[in-house]
Amino acid sequence: MAGEYIYTIEDLSKSYGPKKLFESIYLSFYHKAKIGIVGENGSGKSTLLRIMAGLEKDFMGKAEPKKAPVWAICPKNPGLILPKPFAKRWRPHSRISKTVGRLR
Repeated sequence: MAGEYIYTIEDLSKSYGPKKLFESIYLSFYHKAKIGIVGENGSGKSTLLRIMAGLEKDFMGKAEPKKAPVWAICPKNPGLILPKPFAKRWRPHSRISKTVGRLR
C-alpha cells in the first residue's frame, strides 16, 4: 500500500504503578486502515485506543496523528465519547453499520 502514514506510534509504553500494560510498541497506519486489537482482559487494549484518540495523556513514547483525525470511541461503560460535530448525529439505538455510515 503506497502513501503516507496517517498515525504513528513509537516506543509507546504504559503502566499503572508496578503493572506494565505494554512496553515499546511501534505501529504505523495508512489512510483508511482498519485495525483490530485483541488481548486478554486487562492487557491494555482500551488504554491503547484511548491514547490513540488523545484521551489518555500519561504514557511514555510518542503517539501522534499526522493530521487532525476524526475519532469515535464507544467505551465499555454506557457513556459515549464522540467529537462534537458527530455527537448530535449519534443514535445509540440504531444499528452500528448505519451509525458508522453517518460518521463518514
